[in-house]
Amino acid sequence: LGQLADARRLYEQALEIATADGNAHNIAAALDHLALVAKRSGRYDEALRLALQSLAQHRELGDSAGVALCLNNLAALYMARQERAAALPHLREALALSERDGIGASQIYVLANLSELTMASGDLPAAARYAMRAIEVTAAMGNRAVHAWAVMQAARVALRRGALDEARRGLAAGLAEAIAIRQTTLHAVGLVALAELLRAQAEPERSRQVLAFGAEHPTTTAPDRDEMRALLAQSGTSAPPPWPAALAMDELLHRIVAEAAQAHAPLIALLRG
Repeated sequence: LGQLADARRLYEQALEIATADGNAHNIAAALDHLALVAKRSGRYDEALRLALQSLAQHRELGDSAGVALCLNNLAALYMARQERAAALPHLREALALSERDGIGASQIYVLANLSELTMASGDLPAAARYAMRAIEVTAAMGNRAVHAWAVMQAARVALRRGALDEARRGLAAGLAEAIAIRQTTLHAVGLVALAELLRAQAEPERSRQVLAFGAEHPTTTAPDRDEMRALLAQSGTSAPPPWPAALAMDELLHRIVAEAAQAHAPLIALLRG
């Protein structure tokens, strides 16, 4: 939260400087960054206002790369607000722009978000296609952060197809990459995937433990916290079992990776107490 507050101050200063200089490109970029900070902080209405302003600025400038990225970020915001129908047209336009103009930097985010959106809607073939395309493009570009995200997203799709072993391997591979590059923003993706795996393994209380731990962890950003709390609410109204005090986030993440071949049996035993 402290880092987000620092980022907000820096981008507000950047916006002031760009406005004073009349630099339209920098104004549009600062608005987009402020929208991302507001989203991560859970201020969704403020994020939406800033994102729409940024998109309008980029459209006026005729900056297709900026428009594609803004459309993707706006769609991700709608997804965080659980407004999936509003997100889809923005992602489709962003994908068309990024493919037309060869904007790989935006395309990888769009593909990952499309995979998540189609998975949530139950279109597993489309979700798998988008995830595999994201894996291919990110591997070619060397973007390890989005590659790790896409690999874990593909694991979640595999889980929904009933391929638990494939899902475990994918989760372990993607999370290992996230750990290696110290991409803490991806930890929540791994925890949600683990919770889904545990539920599929007939361990609903262990699943609830993981979601409750992740939702209250200080490194979890607002959109991920909201997702975990929503999943927790869907799984029941009773309080989840207590979390083992000795099991910190770092150890949990490493155990998710290391115990994949064991279907996380040692971790499950620890969580059971």
